[in-house]
Amino acid sequence: MRRCGHVICRNLIEQQRLHCGSALSSSAAVIHNIDLDLSSLRHQSSRHAQHMHRTNRTHTTNSKATVAATEDDNASSTIHGTIPMHGKGLKMGQYAQVHRTFTQEDVNLFGRLSGDMNPVHFPPPPITTLSSQTISPTTTTSNNDEKLPIVHGILLSSLFSNIFGNLIPGAIYRHQSLKFHHAVRVNEDVVGRVVVTKLRQINRKGRGSGGGVLCVCDTSVIKMGVVAQKVVDNTTHDGNSNNPHDKSSNEEEKKEIVCISGDAQVWLPDLQL
Repeated sequence: MRRCGHVICRNLIEQQRLHCGSALSSSAAVIHNIDLDLSSLRHQSSRHAQHMHRTNRTHTTNSKATVAATEDDNASSTIHGTIPMHGKGLKMGQYAQVHRTFTQEDVNLFGRLSGDMNPVHFPPPPITTLSSQTISPTTTTSNNDEKLPIVHGILLSSLFSNIFGNLIPGAIYRHQSLKFHHAVRVNEDVVGRVVVTKLRQINRKGRGSGGGVLCVCDTSVIKMGVVAQKVVDNTTHDGNSNNPHDKSSNEEEKKEIVCISGDAQVWLPDLQL
C-alpha cells in the first residue's frame, strides 16, 4: 500500500509539473503576442507622427504663401496722401488716394456676392460660326477694349471705405452720396480719392452716444483718358522742319476723367482735434 501510495504521489506531482509547464508556455505565448501588438502600435504611431509632421509643414508652407500673396496684393493697393495714420493731426484739405485695377475675376466675385448678374458686367459668350472650308466650328472673340465688361459702380465706390478702414481703423460710415458719370471697364487703372472738406468735434455724454470727430469728404473715382487730339507743329523758327516728312503731328492729350463723384460723412470715434 505504501508503495502504491508513493506511485500515486509521483504521478500526481508529474501531472502538476506538466500542467504548470503548459501554463507557463501559454503565458509566454500571450506575452509574445502582446509584444507584437505593442510593436505594431509603436510603428503605426511613428508613421502617424511622420504624416502629421509632413502635413503641418505643408500647411505652414501654404500659409506662408497665402500671407505672401496677401501682402503682395496689399502692396499693390498702397494708400498715398496727406491724411495721417489713425487720424492724429487730421486737417481740412488733406487727402488720401489708392490705385486699383479691377479684373474680371474681381467683378465675377462681386457679382456672385451681391447677386448683381447684369450682363453688362460679364463677357458675352463667344460667337461660334461654321467655316465653309472646314467642318469644325470657328470661335471668335473681340479684343476691343470698348467691348470689355463694365465694373460695378458700387464695387468702385468701395475704394472710399478701403481708404478710411485702413488709415483710421474703427472709422464708421454715416453717409455716402454717389453720382456715376463715366463707365470703368475691366482692367482699367483707376484712383479712388477722398479730400477732407469739413471736421466737427462731437462731444456727447451718455451711454451709447459716443464722441469723436465727424469728417466730411469729397469722394471721387478717377481714370486717365484721351479727351482731345493736340496738333503739334514740328517746324522751327527758320522754317526748317524737325520731321522731314510732316510739318505737324497729332499727340493724344490725356486728362483725368471723373467717373464717380460724391461726398461722405465718416464718424471717427475717440478722435480729438
